[in-house]
Amino acid sequence: MSVKFQKRGFTSGLVLSLLNPQAIPWWIGMIAYLKSEGWISIDTVFAKHSFIFGTAVGALALLSLLALLAQKLSYRFQHNRLLAVFPGAVLLALGIFTLIKYFAFLNS
Repeated sequence: MSVKFQKRGFTSGLVLSLLNPQAIPWWIGMIAYLKSEGWISIDTVFAKHSFIFGTAVGALALLSLLALLAQKLSYRFQHNRLLAVFPGAVLLALGIFTLIKYFAFLNS
């Protein structure tokens, strides 16, 4: 069963996005913000359903665009040594910077 699940990229992506616990609080916060600014009104059943449908279609379109662009750019990133080392170098530099700031804070 798990081998079939791994071979079906769309199905596994759909299941993982449905099980994503971070999406629910984000949308609750976004809806609260939009309602507090008066930009949306979700008072009727039709408005609720159209909002949910619109967010689902929008998220699908955005993720499809991201997948398409990632597929087009993947050949540039596969064998580039600089791009493989760059995230680690940035994180190491940030860690050193934070360590220096921490010791400067302790000495003040």
